[in-house]
Amino acid sequence: MLEIKRKAIRTCGRYLIGVTLVPTIVRGVNDNGIGNIVREAADAFPAVKAVHFQPVTYLGRVPYPAEALPDHYTLDELMADLCEQTGIPESALLPSRCDHAMCEFHATFMLNGKRQLVPMTDRAADTRQERTDAARNRQYVAEHWRREKHLAAENASERAEAPLPERDPGLPLVCTDREEMDFDAFVRKMRTQTIKISVMAFQDAMNIDLERLYRCSLHVYEDGRLLPFCAKYMTPAAELPPAQK
Repeated sequence: MLEIKRKAIRTCGRYLIGVTLVPTIVRGVNDNGIGNIVREAADAFPAVKAVHFQPVTYLGRVPYPAEALPDHYTLDELMADLCEQTGIPESALLPSRCDHAMCEFHATFMLNGKRQLVPMTDRAADTRQERTDAARNRQYVAEHWRREKHLAAENASERAEAPLPERDPGLPLVCTDREEMDFDAFVRKMRTQTIKISVMAFQDAMNIDLERLYRCSLHVYEDGRLLPFCAKYMTPAAELPPAQK
């Protein structure tokens, strides 16, 4: 269905609907395609504004393996594979400010004139101290994953930036050399020419961690209460095979 999905992305792009790719990663199924997904996103920019990876979680329609404990694809494994398959430096990946560090990490990249990803985040230079709340988290997502109207202007002269050429497959996906520019140009490009990569690892009945639930910023509202997403949709242990209860 790859071509159908590409057509859907192009259609969303024409109507200024920002697209975030949300691939579920399963060990032995598509964990070797993480780099290709990021390349697909870079090629489809600005229609695609972000990639949000999710390691598979065993709940809902994804059953536990019948004969053995589930082989969870962990956050640190995804981080290692992402860096290996793309060339992204590990230092560009930052932990969440509003969730537990084992729940999420993210990075911001500016696309240069060759559609290469230039890291804009650096763990060593991260001065954030305070955690944010769920409301500020939602605001951050809304601001950074939206489409800007001028990026889709039919007249190229009306754009804030000239359209990017197609990416040369012979070039590395990631470029750590930052372009010299004045402050105004930098701010403009950060608003119009960046792409986000993030990862969120949800929990199931076999790896539930109460500390992670206490620090959750992704909730479901039900009967006057805010429930952590993982707690709300977790498959009850009673539904597991007898050997795994």
